[in-house]
Amino acid sequence: MGYQAAITVRVSQAQSAFGVHKSTLYRWRNEGHIVIHKRGSMSFVDPVEVKNFIMGLGDQMGDHSQEKVNK
Repeated sequence: MGYQAAITVRVSQAQSAFGVHKSTLYRWRNEGHIVIHKRGSMSFVDPVEVKNFIMGLGDQMGDHSQEKVNK
């Protein structure tokens, strides 16, 4: 079985792709939700990791409406 390297993108590309500010990505890193890899002066993230974290936030991001159940 061969080694498959993770695909990473620059933080600036991730902020454009996911619609979040760069400071949000760094906050998520500081909180331990995602990893930011440094290569010299450049910073990279795994877009799958960012997507999985965002998808796991659900209603906390305000992207799902909350259904009200009348009893």
